[in-house]
Amino acid sequence: MVTAAWTTLGRGIAAACALAVLAPIAPAMAQRTPGAFFPGQPVDGPSVDVRALGGVDLARDGSGAVAYVRRDGGEDHVFVSVIGAGVPQPPLRLDGGQPALVGRPSVAAADGGRLAIVYANTAGVWAIVRSAGDQPFGPPQQLGGAGGSVPVVDLASSGTGYAVWSENGDVRAASLARRQTAFSGYATPLDAVPAREAGTGDTLRPAVGASADGIGIAVWGERDGSGATRVVARRLVRGAPSAVAADATLTTFDGRTAASADTPDIGVEDDSSYAWVVFRQGIDDGAGGTVVRAVARRLRGSAFDDPVAIDGAPPSGAVGAPRVGINGRGAGIAVVEAPGGATLASVIRDDAVTAPGVLGAAGGVPAIPASVASRR
Repeated sequence: MVTAAWTTLGRGIAAACALAVLAPIAPAMAQRTPGAFFPGQPVDGPSVDVRALGGVDLARDGSGAVAYVRRDGGEDHVFVSVIGAGVPQPPLRLDGGQPALVGRPSVAAADGGRLAIVYANTAGVWAIVRSAGDQPFGPPQQLGGAGGSVPVVDLASSGTGYAVWSENGDVRAASLARRQTAFSGYATPLDAVPAREAGTGDTLRPAVGASADGIGIAVWGERDGSGATRVVARRLVRGAPSAVAADATLTTFDGRTAASADTPDIGVEDDSSYAWVVFRQGIDDGAGGTVVRAVARRLRGSAFDDPVAIDGAPPSGAVGAPRVGINGRGAGIAVVEAPGGATLASVIRDDAVTAPGVLGAAGGVPAIPASVASRR
């Protein structure tokens, strides 16, 4: 079952979605206290055909959508539930006539009901754009070849957007101009070192955020010369990526040696000089083993601030892939599934991260939590 839970953040709203029922973290929902979650709303299911959550996104005006994987005709396909007035609408299948999905779709929203959805199937990487809320979804546009996977997309409030994906061991990208419905691909990969493996699978897969000033920031995992994996970020403009790649990987955390980093996600403020990046980092547990932690770091220009834990400091095991969503002023939510199945959420506000609170438990299945904040 796909469910959505909502919270208020100053003048905006935020959402957290998961492939499980989310329990509210505060009882007095009718008061709409900032930081308190409303009860979860069903999007689809319960059904064995609901396979995986792709993502959720909201625009400044509160319009948006939830994208997820649903079995249709015995195969996995792209379904989207458009969000209107805070209510998920009946789901639509978007990839009619196409082969089965590879992985999960990604969705991005801008004001006026503008939406972009990207996904990969056995024929390639595709994008579908809806120009406005009173317009239909356009036809699929092919962005990458049959070797492409793990695509993700984001739209700025202006409607400018960026998509990134993995293809043949490289991170590829494309930009979407304001008021246009077709993406333009970049000629070269984003990789910090093109000869090395980057963006592959669920652990190194890329993420991207778009700012109100029209600049995007991509982040991904890349394997270095020692075989360890690192988290790298690069700014994007229409036509070409920045020449500078910023490395978020930790060398130590809480006084212990750090190992590989992976599964990054990013949220960008209206000013692209500021963004939040979350990721997993292997840390020496002090007993000859490794515990996998989830951390958040604020990106200022081309340098990262000190890391902040968002995982409740588990003594052992591995957290799930963290996700983050922030609005244009830098307020939002970071979410992660802790060892044992609890979904944790930390509020980001005033350039700081709160201690995580428990949203609920996934009941024996991967929660795959996601979060987003409207950009007010």
